[in-house]
Amino acid sequence: MKKTKRSLLGVEIDELKGKEVVEKVKGWTKDKGKAKVIATVYSEFLVEADENKDFKRVLDKTDMRVVDGALVLGGLRYQEMNERVPRLVGNGLRVGWRGLRGENGETVTGVWLFERLMEEAVRQGWKVFLLGGFGETSKKLKEKLEKDHPGLEIEYDAGGQSAR
Repeated sequence: MKKTKRSLLGVEIDELKGKEVVEKVKGWTKDKGKAKVIATVYSEFLVEADENKDFKRVLDKTDMRVVDGALVLGGLRYQEMNERVPRLVGNGLRVGWRGLRGENGETVTGVWLFERLMEEAVRQGWKVFLLGGFGETSKKLKEKLEKDHPGLEIEYDAGGQSAR
């Protein structure tokens, strides 16, 4: 069985396919306990976590950290290859070539995940809550989501201006 949790530059990453992430979230909705937090880890997150210990602590407290970017996938593949046979330059070239062909794995971008979760929210009858934003961002996103996903139950709070 493939290992799904890996550490890259000190950050634990759940290497899951998009469908697996959606299924895990569906499972979480059955548990009426605490809220869950997902981070979609892009390469800048790894740099920031290395330089900013507060950011690293917040990232470590999330419930799931998924791969959001080809560089993160490449880093995972490079590390994996070097664990087996340490050939720094050769493995780097292999990872790069595989990356160009799209063979390093699957990313789960925040935009992709958000869209899938909105689709699932309509199917499952989940209620969605948007928190924050600048100006009328939350209101405009709510309107767009209602148009794109008929039947979606959605509320928002734009930072003091609660609305339905």
